[in-house]
Formats: sequence, structure tokens, C-alpha cells
Amino acid sequence: MAAFESSKNDNDASLCVNNCGFYGNPNNRNLCSVCYTAFLKEAGAKYYEIETRQSSSSGASESLETCDHNDPAPPKTQNRCEICRKKVGMIGFSCRCGGCFCGKHRYPEEHSCGFDHKEVGRNILAKQIVECKADKLKFRI
Repeated sequence: MAAFESSKNDNDASLCVNNCGFYGNPNNRNLCSVCYTAFLKEAGAKYYEIETRQSSSSGASESLETCDHNDPAPPKTQNRCEICRKKVGMIGFSCRCGGCFCGKHRYPEEHSCGFDHKEVGRNILAKQIVECKADKLKFRI
């Protein structure tokens, strides 16, 4: 029993050097797996810059500043009509003004759309129509 406790203290794992809360691995410079992969990406980018610029790198401590795996995910929002707040799910209609609407409020007149659909249509037609002019003089010298 005493031998088991002493071996446990000898192999006691330390926390990640980046202070992200996970355990680090001595083979990975005492970083957790996520921080180590971020470090390798950063080190690879710096190595590429060194080759192109022929200058020295600033060190590995800068790449250890951020740890992305502790950030909470943004809350998932449900699709709702912006006018009546009805759940629209997968059949919600998105407008060019950036809103999501139900079947009743999908038309621009129903939700007071601020997007100018007529102007966009005019611009598309102006690009598509080619001006065709006939020569006004039949016989040129």
C-alpha cells in the first residue's frame, strides 16, 4: 500500500503551463493536448515567417497566451418571426434585409422592409440590357 502511494506521488501530473485547467504532459512541454496543438500551429507559422524574413523568432511564450477550449459556446437561438415571434423552424423565410419571418410576414410590405428591392432590380436590368444603336447614315464616304 505504501509503495502504491509513493509511486503515485512520483508520477503526479502537473497542470497545463497555459493555466487552462487541464493536465499537461511532460512530452508536450507540460501543455494539454489542445494547447499543444495550438502551440504547434503557432510555431509552424513563426517558422515559416523566419524562413521568409530571415529573422529570429520572439519565443514560444507568446503562443501560450490564449487557450480557446475554455471559452463557452454562444447560446443557440431559435428561429422566430421578427414580427409575431412565432417559431418558424426550418421553414422560416429570410429576407434581404437580414430578418427571418413566418409565412404571413415574409413579404416586404408585411414587415416594413427597409431594403430597396426596386433599386436592386433596376441595377440588375441596367447591367443586362445592352444598348443597340443603328447607324443613322446609310451611305458613308
